[in-house]
Amino acid sequence: MKTTFQALISITLLSVVAGCASYQKNPPLAQYDGDAGYRFDQLELGPGNTDDLFVVLSFSGGGTRAASLAYGVLEALEGTKIEWQGEEKSLLDEVDMITSVSGGSFTSGYYSLFRKKIFDGRYEDVFLNQNIEAKLFWQLLNPVTLINVLASSTYSRSDLAADYYNRVIFNNATYNDLVVKNQRPFLLINSTDMTMGSQFQFIQDQFDLICSDLSGVHLARAVATSSAFPGLLSPLTYKNYAEQKCGYSPKTWVEPAVKDRRLNAQLANIADIRQSYYKSNLSTEGHRNYVHLIDGGVVDNIGLRGITDALEYNMLPYSIVQKLNLEEIKKILIIVVDAAGVEKTRRDKSPAVPGIFDNIYQTASVPVGRISDDTINLIEAKVEEFNKDYEARQQCGELLADECPAVQSIDPDALQPVDLYISEVSFDFIEDVHRRFAFQTIPTNFDLSPKVNKALFSIACELLVNDERLKELLGGDDGFTGTQVTGTLPDCPAAKLPRPKK
Repeated sequence: MKTTFQALISITLLSVVAGCASYQKNPPLAQYDGDAGYRFDQLELGPGNTDDLFVVLSFSGGGTRAASLAYGVLEALEGTKIEWQGEEKSLLDEVDMITSVSGGSFTSGYYSLFRKKIFDGRYEDVFLNQNIEAKLFWQLLNPVTLINVLASSTYSRSDLAADYYNRVIFNNATYNDLVVKNQRPFLLINSTDMTMGSQFQFIQDQFDLICSDLSGVHLARAVATSSAFPGLLSPLTYKNYAEQKCGYSPKTWVEPAVKDRRLNAQLANIADIRQSYYKSNLSTEGHRNYVHLIDGGVVDNIGLRGITDALEYNMLPYSIVQKLNLEEIKKILIIVVDAAGVEKTRRDKSPAVPGIFDNIYQTASVPVGRISDDTINLIEAKVEEFNKDYEARQQCGELLADECPAVQSIDPDALQPVDLYISEVSFDFIEDVHRRFAFQTIPTNFDLSPKVNKALFSIACELLVNDERLKELLGGDDGFTGTQVTGTLPDCPAAKLPRPKK
């Protein structure tokens, strides 16, 4: 009996040790190579994809509600048939980038890994229609797991979630699987650097700064990091190997941007953040040995911040403005899938002071809508500015030809305009106020019924096909460029939410 008891204790202790050892650290980068790893400029276009029509999807946070709304948009895009440059295809074939945060990262990550197999039913079975919260709860109650979490300072609730997602949803896939696929769309899973309060992206260009090889990082861990909502889930930790050196040299624009910060404060801020990973600084009392990351929605709940920078700066990875300057893009379509909801509350029925958790939640969520609108307006302004530069160049060339014909004229084809279409899929655009409220108040959790998910798929389709900017694009709009996309939108099933239980 005593021997049996000792054996059980030994097995338990070995399990705990094994669990602690299984903490997934991001591997070091042996040698920096700007042409290796998961990078936008290394990906091939893929079947049906062109640079001329550049399509970006952004998936917001919001639990399974956000994941299902994003799935419904993918389904609707697959059902949207277009003709572009003499080729017939689905609009989904033209997607070049998917940027996501939190709940939306489950769908973006799954699609990037499995592509159109996402529609075969498995994603719904293993994730969307599952009570993930209950699954994780029972995982935590496992004695070995519980001891592991309580006894370890490096294995947390979020690590437990990442392990579950890895086994059950993402089939142990790493970013190397995306490197091997080597096709667009480029996946931008966004998280938040807890110390810097800045966006941290799961791309090799970001991991270069900490001399780490993203190829060895599990896709599930990136998704878990992107959805690690503060308070409910713990931050996920990544080792910073920058002090060990990997041959990475800071970009030439970084140091001047820091020194001349009055010239461009925004670029200086981007440079400061980059330097924080590989350069000793006062605020972190030297080098940062680790990076602690939380939910990407903390700094940008629609995942478009990186896209605005890509439309502004040539030197950043996945720069879109660089492609514009090279005349590779004629039309840009950005589809913003915003699953933001509202809460049912009786807070203002009482004079009682709201509690601390209510305060924290509202402080984090109230600014999101305004920031989302501001981001969209900023993107529109950047493209408008680009087209104004084109018009000014054309006018200057015409004036030069008239007044100084002996002088070599400006090449009229040296800069080309671009047409921008921003399509928004948001519950805010549901016309009927009661129907709108019903969708807006779907809980932000990871436990929705199949009927609710089906309704979300349908409303995503309905909102997309009724978007005026998308209809303008597919209706043959010439725009500035004189190019046309024609297409037919899918028929959407009726979006009916089940009646709430009394």
